[in-house]
Amino acid sequence: MRVKISGENDCAKAARGLLRQAGFAVTEFLPGEAVLQGPLAGYAITIEEIAGTERIHLDSVDGPLEAAILKHITQLSKLPVVVDRPGGVVHNDREIVLLAPGSAEQQQAVEFGVLRGLLELSGQQKAAEKALPPRAPWYKRLLP
Repeated sequence: MRVKISGENDCAKAARGLLRQAGFAVTEFLPGEAVLQGPLAGYAITIEEIAGTERIHLDSVDGPLEAAILKHITQLSKLPVVVDRPGGVVHNDREIVLLAPGSAEQQQAVEFGVLRGLLELSGQQKAAEKALPPRAPWYKRLLP
């Protein structure tokens, strides 16, 4: 799956690195149309940092990409997440714009939310969970 991550901030750079480690074909230089169209269509994600805000903003269209990323970001973040659908700049269900607060904790929520969301969409999350051996309860790991 091809993924275009736009943004020159630390959050976008970290998300590109995480996605590359997970095996995604990540770019930041292709035009959005090249990523979104064709037989091997992917996703275009823009991540921007906004200092001083108390919310994570998503500009998107209702679809599987928004649902997956929104689910994981809300699990990882303490801050509220605002979804801007009709009045935003995004008009395609294969792209999303994320505005992340300046705090490191919230940026990590965005980075890992994007990673987990794309793993869920591609089906890799279920494969990774099946490959892991079942974990024993903590008390059985401590006591022989």
